[in-house]
Amino acid sequence: MKKYFTIPYKVLYLQILAHLGLAYHLFYGDVWMWIVSLVVFVISGCFGLVMTYHRLLAHNSWPASSTYRKIGSLLGSYAGIGSPMVWTAVHRAHHKFVDTAKDPHSPEHLGFARVQFLGMFGQAGGEHIIDMLRDKFQTNLNRYYFHLHILVGIVWLVINPALFICAYLAPMALLWEIGGSVNTINHLFGYKNKENPKHHAYNNPITGYMFFGEGWHANHHDDPLNYTTKQKWWEFDLAGLMIKLVK
Repeated sequence: MKKYFTIPYKVLYLQILAHLGLAYHLFYGDVWMWIVSLVVFVISGCFGLVMTYHRLLAHNSWPASSTYRKIGSLLGSYAGIGSPMVWTAVHRAHHKFVDTAKDPHSPEHLGFARVQFLGMFGQAGGEHIIDMLRDKFQTNLNRYYFHLHILVGIVWLVINPALFICAYLAPMALLWEIGGSVNTINHLFGYKNKENPKHHAYNNPITGYMFFGEGWHANHHDDPLNYTTKQKWWEFDLAGLMIKLVK
């Protein structure tokens, strides 16, 4: 029987808590708390989600050591969008079936709101992640994903409840919303450097600059195995620059 993978709905409960924390942070957060949130947003978002989840694990677009793969996977897991293994399965299915009815998060077929807020809850077959199913670290990280979040949450609460909000909940909610906007905005609005009938992805400066180069999305779909999304001089790709420095 074919096995399907999807991000558990426990992630939704985690994100509801994170969004409540972000709402509190917006009204009552001090300057130092916002600085902490920004630092965590960059570390978990750029080094974890973009460099590791997306460009390394999902596309194998750059060579990385086993140590970096593990550290980057943990940094990405901190963002609360699901384990690297399940996220990769859904993303690889997205590329295989991009902008069709089988695309697990196509705004054209599922609607803007569903993809923006629930898009990562699509499912994908295990055939998309055969390599990761053979990786003991990744399978264990998938199995104990929520145990890890419970531990992290308790640690921040014990150290300082303010850090539980600004170093954990608020960045998690921001990464969910800004990361999700790449799946919505960038498949509906923007420009292309060249026409490609295989996808409806667009480049958009808003998500391009806000999310470490992920918003140059048409470029990425044109060449998904390239570690950088930059084609024009103004298309700044922070993640691609970091990969160039560390690979």
